[in-house]
Amino acid sequence: MSHHFLSSVNDGPILVEAPLWRRAAAGLIDIAASLPLVYFAVVAAARLTSVAFLSSEGAAFYEQWAVVLARRPELFLAMAGLASAVVAAVRYPFEVMFGGSPGDMLMGLMLVTPSGRAVPWWRLLLRDIAFVLSTMFLGLGHLWAMWDWSWRPLHEKLTFTHLVRK
Repeated sequence: MSHHFLSSVNDGPILVEAPLWRRAAAGLIDIAASLPLVYFAVVAAARLTSVAFLSSEGAAFYEQWAVVLARRPELFLAMAGLASAVVAAVRYPFEVMFGGSPGDMLMGLMLVTPSGRAVPWWRLLLRDIAFVLSTMFLGLGHLWAMWDWSWRPLHEKLTFTHLVRK
């Protein structure tokens, strides 16, 4: 059985919110598209910070990272913020030009305002900043969508945007 959550704001158009599974698939596509840049940014940051002593060779690299991140959880927060900022930076131009990230477009989704119109660039920028914050703090802003009746994560709620099916 397929469930579609509809929302209407101020007697505006009825929006068919994107189902949770489509949102998750679009997010995974965006992450996959961003991985080379994320890897480069995290390794570059590691070399420029106190974790620069880490080897970049094979399994030892990941074991050393695990030890450092366990001892210094603030580094985990910083690296999560950096990684999500890179993903947001990759998504942002697509959102401005095409109304959705590469993952959104492949999953047949688009970002709109409560009135069903295209989201202005400045609101998309705020949305992507909120996306970074949603991701940094253990992904709690994204997990919010599982308990929200319309499947909207916190960064969409804060910026009054909707991810809907085309």
